Amino acid sequence: MKNPKALLRRFRTDEAGASLIEYTLLTGIITAAVLAVVVALGIWIALRWTTLGGALPS
Repeated sequence: MKNPKALLRRFRTDEAGASLIEYTLLTGIITAAVLAVVVALGIWIALRWTTLGGALPS
């Protein structure tokens, strides 16, 4: 096993974990935004479709 001080120094200077967390959060935010847009668009299309169906003669 390595020297504990050297191991702690390596973890302190390693930024790969921080970058991974940042990219994961960014991906989550983008996914949530895309999902919100898709849901809103689906509701808008459903309302337009219902309006069109009501306007057509039977």
